[in-house]
Amino acid sequence: LLTVAVNQALEKAAAREAEETQKLLKELLPPGLGSLGNLFG
Repeated sequence: LLTVAVNQALEKAAAREAEETQKLLKELLPPGLGSLGNLFG
C-alpha cells in the first residue's frame, strides 16, 4: 500500500511539474515564438 501511495504521489508531482514548465516556457518566449512551447509537450 505504501508503495502504491508513493507512486501515485510521484505521478501527480511529475504531471504538476510538466504543467508548470509549460507555463514558464510560454511566459519566457516572445509572442511570435509562443507556438514553439507546443513542441515541448
